[in-house]
Amino acid sequence: MSSTPESNWPSQDGVDRSRTIAIIAILKSPQPDPLNEPDFARYQRLRDIDGPFREEFGRAVSAAVDEILRPKEPISLSASHYQVGPMAGPLGPEHHIVTIWENREVIASSLSLSADAFAIVAIVREVYRRLGKWALSVNESPEVVSLSFPPAVLQAICEQHVRDVYHPRAELEARWFVITEEFYAGYQSPAHPTGSLEYLVEVTASGNTYSFWIKGTGVVTRLEVKRGKNISELPTPDLVAGNTDAAD
Repeated sequence: MSSTPESNWPSQDGVDRSRTIAIIAILKSPQPDPLNEPDFARYQRLRDIDGPFREEFGRAVSAAVDEILRPKEPISLSASHYQVGPMAGPLGPEHHIVTIWENREVIASSLSLSADAFAIVAIVREVYRRLGKWALSVNESPEVVSLSFPPAVLQAICEQHVRDVYHPRAELEARWFVITEEFYAGYQSPAHPTGSLEYLVEVTASGNTYSFWIKGTGVVTRLEVKRGKNISELPTPDLVAGNTDAAD
């Protein structure tokens, strides 16, 4: 496994987004509908609403930042095309990305040391809620919207979970490792994040180490805590939606 900052990962467009605070979104095809609608018609339907979705994505992130941080001037962010793979987009909707900050230091400079992770998580969840609401407004299921994140965002999400559920006042240290080994010449990597990447995020607090096995989509597949020599498995929370119930 590789971690930051020792590794130099390939990137399809030459940009290293491993430290970027950004959100990536795509409209994905849900399960086939009961009327057996042909795949081509389904792709066409998603392409028809992809333009409005891209605009709504930018508005959703802007509104979330305004709501959470309440800046003096309204934020206006827009979604940009984000290519994944050599022929991304011709058969279906494209990936889009909204970059909020180039790194966590930008947001941390105006907030307390612990509030930057809280703000990042709150923004992610508000965007998730707004895009789900938009999907319903165009007669789609919220599950049609798929979000993914750079590793810096995933680390912040895991940090905040440990702070919220286990150690509200403790000093936290966190680091991430990429588990995925195949980067396909930069079509996916920590520098060019996608939802299919897998990471290990370790958060240490009060002598305990919490290990999150987490996908680029923010889905936690396993969560363990090491206390001394003892390792225990913990419930896997839904970090993006905000369902963080845990029994410890």
